[in-house]
Amino acid sequence: DTRLYKENLAAVQREGKRGYVTATDQFLVQPLYEEADDFRDKLAVIKLNGKYGVINTRGKLVIPAEYDQFTLSKTGNRRLTKAGVCWELLKDGTLRECAD
Repeated sequence: DTRLYKENLAAVQREGKRGYVTATDQFLVQPLYEEADDFRDKLAVIKLNGKYGVINTRGKLVIPAEYDQFTLSKTGNRRLTKAGVCWELLKDGTLRECAD
């Protein structure tokens, strides 16, 4: 199967859940997620129990999975929405309210 590696990790699916493997097919992040976006800036957006959050390359939640929606802005910035409020994911793993 063809895999797209971002930051030396690739999102893969096993038994209906997604996780991340290294180039040697070792799970670095176990398959726990309904959705798993590619890593960028050592962060990836995941969906867990119907909500979106952000993990680091060790699989640690750095932003809790409590957001209703995940989208990309026109410029490719990752955005999470909760209670109608849009938050942009910054490179340092923090969120800033969307400007537009």
